[in-house]
Amino acid sequence: MVHVDFTPQGQSVGGRAFVSIIDWTAHRQCVDAEVPLSGDTRPIFSFRKDTLIVAQNIVGVPDSSSSTTMVNLYRAPTCPRN
Repeated sequence: MVHVDFTPQGQSVGGRAFVSIIDWTAHRQCVDAEVPLSGDTRPIFSFRKDTLIVAQNIVGVPDSSSSTTMVNLYRAPTCPRN
């Protein structure tokens, strides 16, 4: 599960994203590992096996007529065994 805490920053929006891993039995969990985000972005998250994929469209600042698309891959955190 990924959740984002958005924060207004002037005319743009910032935020911090966190990933939480809970196994299907709900006996093991890893919560709130922070996911790096760029400023003024609207990220899209996806999982493929043990990899978190984060796609971001970043609007050029101060030139709002340009943008960049970034895709970052992160290995999902592993939970300690109980």
